[in-house]
Amino acid sequence: MLLRAPEDAAEAFLSAPTLADALDEIADPALAKVVDEAVWFCWQQGRPNYSPAPERRKFMRDYIAGRIPTVRLLDEAWAACQADEKDAMRASVLGQVQGDPEPDALNLDSLNDDEVDRLYHGTMRKIANDSRR
Repeated sequence: MLLRAPEDAAEAFLSAPTLADALDEIADPALAKVVDEAVWFCWQQGRPNYSPAPERRKFMRDYIAGRIPTVRLLDEAWAACQADEKDAMRASVLGQVQGDPEPDALNLDSLNDDEVDRLYHGTMRKIANDSRR
């Protein structure tokens, strides 16, 4: 961070007498990009279960929504990203496991008589089985 920040800002940060003064220095909007990069870099280096990918970075940036990134906020964004990836994976697996989709109202007219008969009797069996429970 010190190498990318202007020298006077880096010097002011290092020589700040209190933590509040140091935080005031890095809150300068002119340093927002440098602080953003530094927080992301430190956070990524401290998370062994995170591997950078453009989709993850975009999801997390969307989650942060322009707020100042903090480690806690990045942790929350990463947890939301993992949950989203898990849901997407689950939906993908379920989509592969499920067989042919049932005909919907849009394509019922395209069924031949045997298919209509099979669908009708299958529905009647399901209704009968469900009513016994």
